[in-house]
Amino acid sequence: HKALCDDRSFRLAKLANGIRGVLVRDTSTDKAAAALCVGVGAYADTDIAGLAHFLEHMLFQGTETYREDNAYKQFVARHAGSTNASTSGEQTCFQFDVVDEAFGGALDRFARFFREPLLLESCVDREMHAVDAEHSKNLNDDGRRAYQVLRKSANQNHPFSNFSTGCLETLQVPRIRERLLSFWRDRYDPENMTVCLVSSRSLDDLELLLAEHFSGIRRAPDALRRGASTIVRGDGRRPRAQARARLAGAEDHVAAAVWVEGRLSEWCRAHRRSRAGPRGPSVLARKAQEQRSRSRFKFWRRAVSEGSRVFIDARRAHGGRRDEAVRR
Repeated sequence: HKALCDDRSFRLAKLANGIRGVLVRDTSTDKAAAALCVGVGAYADTDIAGLAHFLEHMLFQGTETYREDNAYKQFVARHAGSTNASTSGEQTCFQFDVVDEAFGGALDRFARFFREPLLLESCVDREMHAVDAEHSKNLNDDGRRAYQVLRKSANQNHPFSNFSTGCLETLQVPRIRERLLSFWRDRYDPENMTVCLVSSRSLDDLELLLAEHFSGIRRAPDALRRGASTIVRGDGRRPRAQARARLAGAEDHVAAAVWVEGRLSEWCRAHRRSRAGPRGPSVLARKAQEQRSRSRFKFWRRAVSEGSRVFIDARRAHGGRRDEAVRR
């Protein structure tokens, strides 16, 4: 719902990799803006205080495609724009604005932070000192000093008590670049991201930009694999697809069904012929392993909706056979 006096147009969308999009058409502006929020922040710091904040700094320092340290900031500055980023307890947010004509180029540079960051060793020391300088500046800020007292008085076993900014003392640890890479791979999962695009362009054009620049962000290795359609609009038009497959290889006949419906919810039901009932893939694999070792197999699902098609991949651990489920 929007206010009656709000003449902007809105659309909600979601990509196959899980990224949620909020698209805003504002015909009164000649600039364009984008923001990406990752649902992870300083509360995720474990043994290295300020690691999430340090990663926020390091992501600006070049990508595989645009290797110069400040290619993104320089491009935005040349096109009458500005950039910013911030790390809070539960979120890390990045944003920029430019003239509309440069929106595509800025988005390309921006989205690659989350697809192919370099996180170069040569930039580590410089950005570490930048984080330390930020911490030193904050020491005389009365608001931050009062907030730190609140942190110290909180339960020290809760992540709220973490020192979130970071400084040289906390960040100068062995193999810090490897820790940054690990944090980025594990925590910057697209299903945990929300993107907002604002422009005077049509909502259809913004939807294309969202898919073009953010569909390539890969899932984190340990993320829950959930199927998703390419786009789900907020106007109630939602894709629907169903696939059924029979997976050979276990002693008992096994069936799996995938149902993609509504706002990108998807679940897998599997059951043995001898006893009906819902079984998830992990439960199914464990049951097969308990019954007979030769029936042990790996099972994972990859649901990709392309209009009305959904596929499931299953592969046996022994023999390397691959059975592909085809829509019936």
